[in-house]
Amino acid sequence: MTVPADHQKVLIVDFGSQVTQLIARRLREASVYCEIHPYAKAEAALAAMNPQAIILSGGPESVHEEGSPRAPQGVFEAGVPVLGICYGEMTMCEQLGGKVEGGHTREFGRAEITVEKASPLLADLAPVGEDETVWMSHGDKIVAIPAGFDVVASSPGSPYAVIADEARRFYGVQFHPEVMHTPRGATMLKNFTHGIAGLKGDWTMAAWRGIVAPKGLPADIRNKLAAAVSKVAASKEYNEFMASRGFGVIYAGPDDFAKFMAKSNTELGATMKAVGLVK
Repeated sequence: MTVPADHQKVLIVDFGSQVTQLIARRLREASVYCEIHPYAKAEAALAAMNPQAIILSGGPESVHEEGSPRAPQGVFEAGVPVLGICYGEMTMCEQLGGKVEGGHTREFGRAEITVEKASPLLADLAPVGEDETVWMSHGDKIVAIPAGFDVVASSPGSPYAVIADEARRFYGVQFHPEVMHTPRGATMLKNFTHGIAGLKGDWTMAAWRGIVAPKGLPADIRNKLAAAVSKVAASKEYNEFMASRGFGVIYAGPDDFAKFMAKSNTELGATMKAVGLVK
């Protein structure tokens, strides 16, 4: 089972944040197909997916420490928009010529950032000169941003709360737009996927059904299969399975996926056996 090439895709590079799943959820709520892949496997995922945009998640490490995770260099050479969130912003800065330091006061909780410059990332949010409520969670601090970047928003604890290289469509935010404590974070993410990356939002349950239920099957079998898939997709077992297979990748391999659904739902199992998808 593969995603058709005509569907637009976002790669989420996971650096170990506890809320990386929420990034995927916000994107899927905006009808964007996405996959989460750990940073150590991101290079292969980048080649396989050919995404239209990339998001670098937060994480618990310190960028300035030796051996800390990095994004594949290909992320910055792919020619697509990149959004770094918290640790993602820090590694972007470090990798592109900026500087991050540790030992500063940890900033955690609700904060107000002041918009200093207009940017499509903050479209329909606070205007220049006014504040936007966000949720911070970081201990390190960016002290220099790479050439080509401008400060879009700042706070007393984060002088580079939002940065942007509009020419290359590289963006960084020091807070977490994916959590509900950033009230308009979903708007920021949609500004990135739809406004900046130009995604149409073409990923729906109907599109998923079309992949899971092959078009070559009789219509009545496809309908039964699609209905059973929808039922399983809402189940606790399904979500636990997905979490165990890569923290949010929307599907595993076809064999694992089929075996799981056949086992977890008798109606689906019978249907899949009937059409020869599982034995």
